[in-house]
Amino acid sequence: MIDLLELLKYLVPVLLIAAILCYYFEKILRALENLLNFTENKHPTELNVYQLQAYERMAIFLERIRPTQLVRRVDLLENPNLYEYSLIKTIQEEFEHNVSQQIYIHPDTWQLIFSAKNMTQNFIKNCKENLNENFTSEQLRDEVIAQSINEKAPSSDALLKLQKDIQALK
Repeated sequence: MIDLLELLKYLVPVLLIAAILCYYFEKILRALENLLNFTENKHPTELNVYQLQAYERMAIFLERIRPTQLVRRVDLLENPNLYEYSLIKTIQEEFEHNVSQQIYIHPDTWQLIFSAKNMTQNFIKNCKENLNENFTSEQLRDEVIAQSINEKAPSSDALLKLQKDIQALK
């Protein structure tokens, strides 16, 4: 009986200390896990970085194909038909340069971007059709600018969708 009491005298404090150590060790592990989760959420993953870059590039694309921006960048040509072709070709080249970004962008958003490209090309063709047969490049440029003032740019909705997608990534 005395041996049992002697054993309990040593065993109880050891078990109590072990229980306290386990309790605090578990708390420390939880704190470290929370810290790790916090830092993982704060630092973007490599995929998120690529997604953000893709959205940035497509925002630049949409701004560059805005008709008022486009006519400022494309040099006037003597032949108005070649000028129209040059405007449309510039849009197509810009798009082809950025086509690989579609793998990082939501499919619905990509469809809006693709539609904005096509609508902008059609917008330029419609501006040409609004002019008389003997129009000049300057008249086409002025018509594009005038129509752009009166209408919302075809790329506006796609740009808004890009912004909403970026907010959803946060």
